[in-house]
Amino acid sequence: MLKTSAGASRTTTWWIGATGAAALAALVGWMLQAPGEAPSATVAAPAPPSGEGRGFSVLAAGAPPAPAAEPATGRSVREVERVLLEQGSLRGTEPDGGWPLDEAGRLQPSIALRRRFDYYLSGVGEATLPELSTLLATHARRDLAPEPAAEVLALWDRYLALQQYRFQHSVRMDDRATWPVALAERQQVRRQMLGVAWAAAFYADEEAELARHIAQPTAEPPAPSALLPDPGRVDAATLHRQRIEQFGEAAAQRLREEDAQWAAWERRLLQAHAEIGRLQRAPELSELQRNEAIAGYLAAHFDERERLRVRALMRLP
Repeated sequence: MLKTSAGASRTTTWWIGATGAAALAALVGWMLQAPGEAPSATVAAPAPPSGEGRGFSVLAAGAPPAPAAEPATGRSVREVERVLLEQGSLRGTEPDGGWPLDEAGRLQPSIALRRRFDYYLSGVGEATLPELSTLLATHARRDLAPEPAAEVLALWDRYLALQQYRFQHSVRMDDRATWPVALAERQQVRRQMLGVAWAAAFYADEEAELARHIAQPTAEPPAPSALLPDPGRVDAATLHRQRIEQFGEAAAQRLREEDAQWAAWERRLLQAHAEIGRLQRAPELSELQRNEAIAGYLAAHFDERERLRVRALMRLP
């Protein structure tokens, strides 16, 4: 979750959830990410951790080399911070999660680190994965001693690889029999890639919640929230009043503005998807002409930062 300066929480674009009758479907879809729903950049899967729990140190296993001082695109860390934190979708937010350390300064398995990772990953589309990796590395080395910082970076690499892992078992929302098989595969892969202790810290709660729903097919879906709009449940005016009661007037107004911006963005994205799909199917265009036409459409309808996000979302070269 993103924490806004107004004190409200806003679900990131990685997993915009549904409310009401669609809540359980959103829960399953988010927890059991289907193959191919990860970021488009490719990250090689690292070898599974050689140890588990408190006694495991990525330094003993061989920490990865430090990232370059500058992102691969040439933008400095300061430029990436400006794009994301001052001008982009993370403006006005505080980093979620944290660097979980014990009293001796050693990194401890905790979901707080996954939330911190997801905070950076919510910038995909506005910054590349190499840029986000360099930004995270810079902040980790600024905030932590060398050993826990190195361990954070190794876990980040494994977490990225996990996000892009091609699972063999996909989830069919209309077939509950696919859910336990998909969950079991994801549990196994998570433990192999992150180690038992970190996989449990990152995923145990949501895995247990999903297992509960699998075991109780008739269980009621989670109660709806006033955080995200659900036009089928309440009208905009009622939702705004509920948000004022729950979050305060300033946060409710910001959420209303974000709803409008999000709806406008979705309309533009749907239009782009339709037009780019038409260009990709146009038999009269060569590959070069097709790429030039797509680039021209994007340049005419999106600014530079938006074009990067559209290309990431639509997996365009």
